[in-house]
Amino acid sequence: MPASSVNWSVLRQHVESASFLWILRDRASRAADTTLDELADLDERVDAHLDGLAISPDEAWTLCEPDLDGGDPGYIFAGGALAFARGAAEHAERVVAAASAAPARECALVAALAWLGFDAVRRVVRHLMESSDTPARRIGFAAAAALRKDPGTRLASALADDDPLLRARALRAVAELARADLAAQTTDALRDEDFRVRTEAACACVRFGWAAGTAIAMLRDAAAAGGPGAVRAAAYAARADSADGARAWVRQLLSDPRDRRVAAAAAGAIGTVDLLDPLLDTPPGDPAAIAVARAVALVTHLDLRAYRAGGGEDETEEAGEHGAGVGPDLAGIREWWEAHRRAYRHDVRYLRGAPLTEPSLVVTLRVGTQAQRAAAAFELARLRPDEPRFPVRARARRQRDALGELPS
Repeated sequence: MPASSVNWSVLRQHVESASFLWILRDRASRAADTTLDELADLDERVDAHLDGLAISPDEAWTLCEPDLDGGDPGYIFAGGALAFARGAAEHAERVVAAASAAPARECALVAALAWLGFDAVRRVVRHLMESSDTPARRIGFAAAAALRKDPGTRLASALADDDPLLRARALRAVAELARADLAAQTTDALRDEDFRVRTEAACACVRFGWAAGTAIAMLRDAAAAGGPGAVRAAAYAARADSADGARAWVRQLLSDPRDRRVAAAAAGAIGTVDLLDPLLDTPPGDPAAIAVARAVALVTHLDLRAYRAGGGEDETEEAGEHGAGVGPDLAGIREWWEAHRRAYRHDVRYLRGAPLTEPSLVVTLRVGTQAQRAAAAFELARLRPDEPRFPVRARARRQRDALGELPS
């Protein structure tokens, strides 16, 4: 399209909106109370603005490019989707370089590659995995894993890479892609010098049941250390441990108010209702109040939004990030629990109010919230160790296709 006929103000709006809406969509995919239908609505809105960029791609690039370095990660997503959809090598190299500046920016570019789909980016992903540039390799392997496409023998090489961030991402891919053939390298990584690598190795081990005692102990240590990965580590440790061992650990954590947030994550993962009463003794203004409300909603059929505890990013097992959210009505939740406790048995593990079985996990993947769906994906992966873990943060259209193929 000739530059003279381009409506620059409309094109700028497409750039800004694609960036902003992807950030909203990324946060929604990590939030406790988002549903798959809501992700689908956001996906359509993002797609509409990406389509607007594709009408005048050269002009759109001139608007995207200046914000790649100083703007928020949404510009990396928009610029990356535009560059890789066109196959513009020079623009693609520019986006990769800009994305390499920070982990959040790398994640945005991985999201752009996954958004386009494997058929559109298979050569790009292979090129990135084989690059001599370390950040490019990280992006390539993360994109392959996000697309649930096995890198083959390259994954074993990534596990031995000099870069600890790449080793950690490769270990997460072992679990996501069901690479049980890499058991020896994964268990060896439990002794890695880097804490992040050891933690990812432990997460992979508990999916398959490898070195379970060591892996659970390491995840408990990671949970106790606090930080962005604490909730994920606590949930994985609790799901992998025996019911008695996990419950005893939660009761120990509850004895120290500073550990209540981690205790709530572990209790939600265990899924037995005997832990809900001590959790609900949490004072309303306690920093762990949101985590407590979310644990109750993970185990039972509580509607989280009715008690103002759904907003903000959640430390879901898939996301590993934390946001503030809106303070929950714990008094209301206690009243709700008193009215519904007779529907639950203390010797049963629950998720979304249903006993935890393979069929109920598949139902949760279809109709649950993101927190519930992430939990279901992990539990189903442990029950079906030969299958890749279900991608609960992928594009809704891709998820629905995968759900159609998923055995009940």
